[in-house]
Parts: sequence; structure tokens; C-alpha cells
Amino acid sequence: MNCGERGIFISNLVEQAQKGNEIAFSELIKKHERLLFNVAYRYVRNKEDAEDIVQETAYRAFCYLHTLNEPHHFKVWIKKITVYVSIEFIRAKKYTVPLDNQKLEFIKKVDSNLAVSLDLNDLFMNISEEERNLILLKYYYGYSLKEIAEILNISVANVKVRLYRSKKYLKGR
Repeated sequence: MNCGERGIFISNLVEQAQKGNEIAFSELIKKHERLLFNVAYRYVRNKEDAEDIVQETAYRAFCYLHTLNEPHHFKVWIKKITVYVSIEFIRAKKYTVPLDNQKLEFIKKVDSNLAVSLDLNDLFMNISEEERNLILLKYYYGYSLKEIAEILNISVANVKVRLYRSKKYLKGR
């Protein structure tokens, strides 16, 4: 199945799911499950939490599938839901990474880098959540400007402007 046929197939599944076909919806989730897991895992870095986020994403997608006007945008739409659910999960859990002895030893070895890391963390806390998300999506997770625009539902030009302002602010601090 080539890309065009796959897009038509996904659009048909979306339309069927919107009409109440639970099997079609289940098939949509199965086809995108790996993508959703990868997006969630990039945020939480924990397999179990990423799986929970995928489940919550599937639930929300099921509840709000009727709001999707363009079936061919399903992939972007569900990816955006995954990002929002991941961010909510982090906020709710005040996500922390437990440190084992091996990680503690590593931190002791790179003590000088730790000070730099803490300074960066302080800077990061002084910018808005929106700016922080843009910087994370671009420089930490490696999304392209177009992907970020799709995820956040803003124009590429808007992404560029916001990233520029955020970087300018961080450089000035």
C-alpha cells in the first residue's frame, strides 16, 4: 500500500469510526499506537507511563473524534492529543526521575556539568510553559518547525517567531 492509498484507507477508517464503528476506531489506534507511544515516551522517559498516556490519548480521541473535521488530518490530530496528555501527565505528577546508585555516581563525576545544568534549569523555569514546550519540541525532541506547527496548531512563521523570541530572551539572561 503506497502513501496515497494508506491516507485514503486511514480517512475511510476515521469516517467509519465517526459513524460509531468501534472496530474501525480500534484499527486506527492500532495503526498509530507505536507513534503515540514514541511521542509519549519522549516526554516521560518511562515505558509504563508512556503506555498510560497512550491509553488516555485513545480514550480522549474516542470521546472527541466527532470534532475532527478533516479525516486525513487524523495523524496530526491524535499526535497533538498525545502531546497535550503528556504535558498534563507531567504537570499532574510533578514528574521526577528516580536516581539509582549508578546515576548518582555519574552525577558525582560530572559535578561541573551539574552546575551548568542547574543554571539552565533556572533559566528554563523563567520562561513561559509555551516557550519551554517550543524549545523542548525543537531542540530536545528534534521536531521540525513544520511538525511543531502541526502539533501546536499554529503557523510555521509563528513557531519561528516564538522560538526566536525565546532564544533571544535566554541569551540575554
